[in-house]
Amino acid sequence: MSHAAAAAYNGLMEDVYLKYRICYQKTGNLKYISHLDMQRMFQRALRRAGIEIEYSKGFNPHPKLTYSPPLPLFAESLEEYIDLSSNNDINTDKLKKSLPEGIAINSIEEISESSVPLSSLISFAEYNISICAEKPFELSNKLKNIYENAKELKITKFNKKKIKTEKNILPLIRNAYFSADEKNVFIRCILSAKNETLLNPFLFAQSLFQKAELNFQTYDVNVLKIKTHP
Repeated sequence: MSHAAAAAYNGLMEDVYLKYRICYQKTGNLKYISHLDMQRMFQRALRRAGIEIEYSKGFNPHPKLTYSPPLPLFAESLEEYIDLSSNNDINTDKLKKSLPEGIAINSIEEISESSVPLSSLISFAEYNISICAEKPFELSNKLKNIYENAKELKITKFNKKKIKTEKNILPLIRNAYFSADEKNVFIRCILSAKNETLLNPFLFAQSLFQKAELNFQTYDVNVLKIKTHP
């Protein structure tokens, strides 16, 4: 008898849901898939793997799934999370076979109902930003000097009323390190990942280019999320 089945039996056959935390990678062509589409993809994969998810109550029930903060479009990641509750054990092999190429499961662990939620567990995310450039060492030094001497770094955004606003993102950056090789500039940075203060790494890089009076859109930029931090 499985863990979940035994729990249900001991609970006089009522539905008993166990909580799980899935850690996975999102790489390759899946960087073109939005956060919303990733949610739908995972729901379909869980159904194909025979994993019965707990649903909310009420007139419009929906799957009780909690995701780590949204990964920016065009970014890859080595560490993303999903919390879910299921009334049956998760078959890791079946789930892996149900997922598309580009999704790799790092781990699946059972957690308690009192476990720290993802919204509290993740405060920062660490990224590696690589920028292809003609003179990478020169560009790296320029961007480094801008960052280290900046009193503010501004990005332009539109609010819900579609009014253009400027925001200083410098307080959302824990640190950033700059290096280069013969072809690329590398920025290793730790940025805020709280939902309400989530900083897009592409916007961070763009703000540096704006200060340097360079056209960010003309550069080939790749972003890889390395890991999360509390």
